[in-house]
Amino acid sequence: MAIIDFRVRPRTAYFFKDLVPDVIPAYRTYVKMFHIEPRLRLVSMEESVAEMTSGEVTHGVIFSGSAEGNLKVRDACRQFPDQYIGMAGIDITRGVTRGMKDLEQAYDEFGLAGLSLSPFMTGIPADDPRYFPLYALSEKAGKVVQIHSAVHFNPDYPLDVADPAHIDRIAVNFPGLRIVMCHAGFGFGNAGLAVVSRHPNLFADFSGLHPKALPPEMVQAINGPLKDKAIFGTNYPCLTFDIVSEWREVVREKNQPAFFHLNAERALGI
Repeated sequence: MAIIDFRVRPRTAYFFKDLVPDVIPAYRTYVKMFHIEPRLRLVSMEESVAEMTSGEVTHGVIFSGSAEGNLKVRDACRQFPDQYIGMAGIDITRGVTRGMKDLEQAYDEFGLAGLSLSPFMTGIPADDPRYFPLYALSEKAGKVVQIHSAVHFNPDYPLDVADPAHIDRIAVNFPGLRIVMCHAGFGFGNAGLAVVSRHPNLFADFSGLHPKALPPEMVQAINGPLKDKAIFGTNYPCLTFDIVSEWREVVREKNQPAFFHLNAERALGI
């Protein structure tokens, strides 16, 4: 069975630039919390792919945070088309017109699968009107938007910049847009689960969440009302790829194909 990891960082200089050689303040808590130190040694793209696929994970969704990074994502996906699926990034602080130009290039020239946003890194909520033209473009192009929405540890910005309510407002305004709520709104109680349940085109990835430490209501949602919307992910290097075996103990066998790849395929439009 194919297994799609919806949030992966290859262990190369670009994708680990916020971790190596110096961890930026926004990620310091994560390094300690997830005991990431053993995975901070840089390796080649070939070794990164081999590490991911040596177990059961067959495909990884990699992402960028800028137009410059889109080139790195493009190159990785071209080098490993059977293993990596690429998501674009844009810097909205450089203006909407520039953001639209960069995203159009990522879609039309690079063939990337969607847009990835991390509001906790910019302090700009995902429902800021400056993003709306980008959502309209993504909806029209049939692309997916991946948005970080969970408790974060960036000391520069307030917690509520990642509140699932921001994604709810986007889904209301763009009902045809496929959206993946990264980390399932973890840390905001049941708000994330409620938001995902409200909108047909909204999914939740459970990347970076240890399956045996999930609140009972999340486990119930994965096996029940959100069984067709829940998506697997490691957020590597936060969790390692062998976490698949522990997820198999939590997700009912009949729901595992949906959780491990079918829901991700639907979100990606493949």
